Amino acid sequence: MSWLEIPLSSDAPYFSQENQLFGYSYNFEFEWIERENFWAWHIYDAREQPLALGIKLIAEWPLFVHRAGDQVLAFYLRPKVPNAQLELTSLQSDFNLVVHAAI
Repeated sequence: MSWLEIPLSSDAPYFSQENQLFGYSYNFEFEWIERENFWAWHIYDAREQPLALGIKLIAEWPLFVHRAGDQVLAFYLRPKVPNAQLELTSLQSDFNLVVHAAI
């Protein structure tokens, strides 16, 4: 099993970023839901087809599992600092997205 850290590219309340992960292209959108005070994550493939929409980001919990070819990719949100809290201003500074690949 191998893994990659995916740095988050912005501290804006809505942003997207493209990622090449284990030979596959993904477009991630991150959206701060003000009314409920949480981050939502939307995942698209290279053709901009949605793979998952509205995933609530929770630290150190399996967020999404995707079969990509002969690999299974599992995504997690990992805190960079102890006792980090997910807030509007803390996603980029205090967390990394992590993906594990299993064959």
